Amino acid sequence: MSIDERTQIAFELLQNILSDKPEYFIVEVKVRPFRNGYIVLAYIDTDLGISLEQCSYISTLYEKVLEGSPVFKQLYRLDVSSPGLDRPLLPRQFARNVGRKMEVKISAEEIYTGKLVSTREEDFTLEISGDKKKKVPLTQKTFMYSEIESAKIIL
Repeated sequence: MSIDERTQIAFELLQNILSDKPEYFIVEVKVRPFRNGYIVLAYIDTDLGISLEQCSYISTLYEKVLEGSPVFKQLYRLDVSSPGLDRPLLPRQFARNVGRKMEVKISAEEIYTGKLVSTREEDFTLEISGDKKKKVPLTQKTFMYSEIESAKIIL
């Protein structure tokens, strides 16, 4: 069985666990070779952010399900955590980050940096700083989630 197939199964198993817990959502699930088995990396979140206790709770549930799965009978290591600031944001994560500085990448050549000022279901708006010396005014630009390659919070 390929890593991609194992990853899909691990994703589906976690999705089943969270199906009756709508406050949680999956950011990403990865499966990688690890020693004589695999490491399952699961990044989860909530609309209000996620605590260590919440990660531990989901990890306990997930571990029981993985142990019962024939796909993960081999040795494995499980890591359930928050996505962290270095991971690109999902559209669902934008609302709680209004007011924060972020980098939005449309393509390798087109990258914007500014303050997230608003979000809607299909788009979001950045306030992009001007340049007083070059007489470039402060502007706002709205992006469709579907047009961006990635968006990350900048500290």
